[in-house]
Amino acid sequence: SSMILVRELLQSNDRLTLISSAQVAAEVEKGVLFEIPVPLDDAPRPIGLTVRKDWHPTEAQRDFVDALRRNDWAAPFGGKQDVAQSVEGYPRSPQTERAQLLPEPQPVKAASRTR
Repeated sequence: SSMILVRELLQSNDRLTLISSAQVAAEVEKGVLFEIPVPLDDAPRPIGLTVRKDWHPTEAQRDFVDALRRNDWAAPFGGKQDVAQSVEGYPRSPQTERAQLLPEPQPVKAASRTR
């Protein structure tokens, strides 16, 4: 979800959203938005990574997910989560293979006009 869009919709009309209070803390502090407190008894906030079933990560995506896994990115949210597993085993993205096959761009020469 786009926080910019959520904030704009909330501020421009009579709207309601379910959102983490941390995500709108600045607006609540400024008095632009207000919170309707709803008690949630011991409700964990899972943080996950969702991908398509047939996902083929690019090299950059593979590196990013591996970096998340190595750095225990979920620790601030209550401990190590088992959601950012290694992408080993996923096939490589055709985009990565195509990018490796493309020739280096050549400088373009300015065309001269002759009459």
